[in-house]
Amino acid sequence: MDYQLPPLKDEYQFEKLIRDILRRELNDPSIECFGRRGQKQFGLDGFSPRDSEISFQCKLKDVSHQTNQVLVDALKKEMQESASQAKQYFEHLQRFVFASTFKNDSHLQLQAQALSSEGFSIEYWGWDTISEKIWQYASDLLPDYYPYLTIEPIWGLRQVSRSSIEQAQKGEEERQKLAFEYYRINDRDDLVFRVVCNDLDIRNGAVADEIHGRLNSMVQQQVLWLVANGGFGKTTLLNRIAVETAREGKPVFLLNLENNLRNEDIKQLLSLVKFTVGKDKGLLCIDNPASGPEAFETLLKHIPAVGEHVDIVVAERGHRFNYMQQSGVLVHFHG
Repeated sequence: MDYQLPPLKDEYQFEKLIRDILRRELNDPSIECFGRRGQKQFGLDGFSPRDSEISFQCKLKDVSHQTNQVLVDALKKEMQESASQAKQYFEHLQRFVFASTFKNDSHLQLQAQALSSEGFSIEYWGWDTISEKIWQYASDLLPDYYPYLTIEPIWGLRQVSRSSIEQAQKGEEERQKLAFEYYRINDRDDLVFRVVCNDLDIRNGAVADEIHGRLNSMVQQQVLWLVANGGFGKTTLLNRIAVETAREGKPVFLLNLENNLRNEDIKQLLSLVKFTVGKDKGLLCIDNPASGPEAFETLLKHIPAVGEHVDIVVAERGHRFNYMQQSGVLVHFHG
């Protein structure tokens, strides 16, 4: 499967794509496109009624029939004009995203920086940046904008983001039902995730802070293990770490290896990690690795190659961890 995303060719679709990315980036579902074709837009293609400080402008360019220099010169002029108009007509603006189907370019990024002022920041998003952001919300955006890229669901895998956390949050009555179900029986992945997103779990502060501290202090990729007896709350803690990390805006995956992974699933997972994380620092949380030792061993071997900035947190029961050590599954990790 080809995971290199070609730029969109329809101007209106491109505006909607940037709108949908910003809705998820800023956790603001009210962001919308401004006006329609033919109407005066005052330098804006979209804004947020809820937060009048945020806006965006989109420029779709045909990169196949013009030189880079011609495109850069045109975009620099359009960026300056759009930002000037937007600031003139919308006095409360503080953040202006100028997005283009042209690639990332240092001249355009420096132009955005030069045009920024105190209280008014301008960002240039080239297609490289936009493509990375699409992969961060792949399950939401690919079906709408790249329907020919079939992404099959991987059982036991959850991509955790601010938007998925927001969608899992419930009202008071539903929260009470969640809490009752969780404390009656709490071993279902979807239930535990919803409970943590609604902050209904009792946070194990000492352990959680220790994990975050180790993840933040290390420069090189690392694997951290949560090993304890059944009933300790390892799955809940793993979900807690995933949710808190995703709330910081980092790419996060949750994987339960009690669901059998095929070779095709592993390949797709590695590709998703590669194209979602990019140069960012990401996190892969793995539960029950002893249930899928071959898949786990493959992931440990190949994750560093596809995502050198991806840390791994693993949760397992003590006796199953000991069995994995004795069987040789952890030889690659422990040497």
